Amino acid sequence: MEAIKFISDGCRILSDLHHQQTETRKKFITPCLDKTFLQVVDQSERDNTLFGNNLSDKIKASKVITMQGQQIKKTSSTPKPSSSHVHTAHTSRNSLQGNWQTLPRSQANKGGRGGYKRNSQRQTPSSQQKMASLSEYRAAKRQ
Repeated sequence: MEAIKFISDGCRILSDLHHQQTETRKKFITPCLDKTFLQVVDQSERDNTLFGNNLSDKIKASKVITMQGQQIKKTSSTPKPSSSHVHTAHTSRNSLQGNWQTLPRSQANKGGRGGYKRNSQRQTPSSQQKMASLSEYRAAKRQ
């Protein structure tokens, strides 16, 4: 009985080693293959050869399926929308774009004082102008 256990363990080790070597050989070969056949090769099971005896038949079938898929894509084309429809959608979208014409959701300063002030000019004030307006605000607040 002991001898059978040793023989069984030896066979398991050999079969595991054979499986690991087979997987390593597959991993060395697959990067060199064409990407279109990679899925076919990955799905094939090993028998007498590394990728199966009928690998050439599977590759031919894959080529035929790819060609038929391309023919189907060429024949079915989506109709283009009319130019008037595109123009109206484009103009209505342009008029609603942006949020600069409405009041902001929160107030400009977090203290709740002041609010949204719209200038006639769209230029940002310089740092000196900001400091001057801040000092004027503080002076008015003290009075």
